[in-house]
Amino acid sequence: MSSIAEKGNPIKEFVLPAGILTLICTIAAAALVCTYQVTNPIIEENTRKAADAARAEVYTGVSGFEELSADGLENVTEVYKTSGGEGYVFTTTSKGFGGTIKVMTAISQEGKIVGVKVLENSETPGLGSRTALPAHLDQYTGKDSGLSGIEYITGATISSRSVNTAIESAFEAFGAVKGQ
Repeated sequence: MSSIAEKGNPIKEFVLPAGILTLICTIAAAALVCTYQVTNPIIEENTRKAADAARAEVYTGVSGFEELSADGLENVTEVYKTSGGEGYVFTTTSKGFGGTIKVMTAISQEGKIVGVKVLENSETPGLGSRTALPAHLDQYTGKDSGLSGIEYITGATISSRSVNTAIESAFEAFGAVKGQ
């Protein structure tokens, strides 16, 4: 016959370690919540500033931007009208070879592209990622919705087509919001 002393105290062996682990997890979770509460507003502000800088980069020489609703516009995440009414800036997405490509396109009131910038892409480095370079994007400046004469990058046809599709989505949104 064995006694409780020989088997060990179940409270010491099971309950106490479980309680300590629960306390550690609770403290760690509380620390993560506090960290999120402190850093989230900073991250959101930095994201907003980066987007403002990108808008100013694709549509230079304007005094500012006013946000419009992008509801109901397919593949469009943001729509901004220039404060002076010169045109619009659209942020659109399209499926590329390596994932989603996010493109910012500035279009004048006359329906001509003022500037294009690839904001995010996960395309193949050195090949598909070349679609984000000025050497490729500059060919869009001055084009209308027909996008005639655009040359895709050899070996990166899917990525090139994805950028083109995102810009076409910007023109579709332009048609929907023009005059707002």
